[in-house]
Formats: sequence, structure tokens, C-alpha cells
Amino acid sequence: MRKTTPPPLRPHEIAALFRSNNERRLAFEPRRTLGPVSVARSIDLEAIQRACADYIESWLDGDVERMRRCLHPQLAKRRVKDAGGTLHEVPTEDMLADAASGPKQGVSRDHEIAILDVARDIATAKVLSEPFVDYLHLARLGDRWVIVNAIYEWRREDLRQRLSRPSSRG
Repeated sequence: MRKTTPPPLRPHEIAALFRSNNERRLAFEPRRTLGPVSVARSIDLEAIQRACADYIESWLDGDVERMRRCLHPQLAKRRVKDAGGTLHEVPTEDMLADAASGPKQGVSRDHEIAILDVARDIATAKVLSEPFVDYLHLARLGDRWVIVNAIYEWRREDLRQRLSRPSSRG
């Protein structure tokens, strides 16, 4: 008997995962994935979700130690800066300095986290917040998960202008 895999999620099903309902949640549907998320240990899913929550919440709260805990020291964080493909890079130290500047006033704390894929020691997640959409790559380091790569874009131009500093997310 041949094992069949469920069909991939269609665009409207993916969109449904990110519909805002003003609550933080782990958004995935294990029976419809290609397998890795559905077979990931729940302890890993919780740790991945916690690292993603630490990422956005530490930025919102200005919590440097919480931010440090969830980031790999050699984090590669980027966004496409212009139509020519120039990349804006944000090193770990800039992320920590931005957190150290304090809580972000006038920004909603609502956010959604979706774990998109998990292999043995690596994972991909999406964090959707008022100012950003972030795609994160995480890796297991010993007994914890940390963010190794991130690509993001601003969702709101007014927030980008108000919150950007030369050494921050830009």
C-alpha cells in the first residue's frame, strides 16, 4: 500500500491561518501539512513558538535580555530596501540596541505566530504583527531554539517612519 501525503494548503487556506482575531496563537493545521510539523514533538513546537513570541514581544517591550535569549549571536536579519534589490541588514547588536531603547509606544501588542515547517533541528515560522511581517529560520541549540535568519518587511509606512532609527530595523 502506497502512503499518500495530504495536498498542500491552498492560498485561501493559508490566508485563513493569518486572519486576525486579536489573540496570539500557534496557527497550524497538522493534518494538512506535508508532515514535519505534524510529527514534531510538542515540546519543540512550544519552544519554537516561545522563541518567536520572545522575538516580537521583547522588541515591543524593550526587553534586551529576552531578545538576547531568542537570537543567535550571528543572526542574519534583512529586508529588501529598494526595487534594485539592495538589502538592509540588521545585526544582532542593533536588534539589542533597539530593544534597549525601551517599549514601543503606540504599537499594538497583537501578533500571530505560525510555525510553517519543522525538521529535526531546524524550523521556519512567520510572525505577523502590526508593524512587520517576519519570516524566521530557527535552529535547535542544545535544549533551546534560537532565531538564526530573518527576512522582514514593514506593513505600515507610518510606523516605519516613526520607529526607524539609523541603527534599527530601518
